[in-house]
Amino acid sequence: ILIRAAQVLLGDVGAYGVAALSGTLDVDAVSVALAEGASRGATTIEVAARAIMVAAIVNTLVKAGMALVIGDRTLGLRCLALLGTAAGGAALVALGS
Repeated sequence: ILIRAAQVLLGDVGAYGVAALSGTLDVDAVSVALAEGASRGATTIEVAARAIMVAAIVNTLVKAGMALVIGDRTLGLRCLALLGTAAGGAALVALGS
């Protein structure tokens, strides 16, 4: 419901914003909601795919931040390097599609 409301008010940017917000906690719920919306024609497959990528990227960066805060410096920096690279690669794929 929130994704659809955001899209009505803000267009596709609204879906990306809700996906980013949702990605701070979980990716599954927003992925299911966007997939269902695309299957019903409420959003395009392209917007749904990009929004799911946004949620996954944000979720990955949050996990890297958690490793920095909870783990020691070495673990945090290793996770940040690895997960940051993965998030950057995913962002490039999302922008290219």
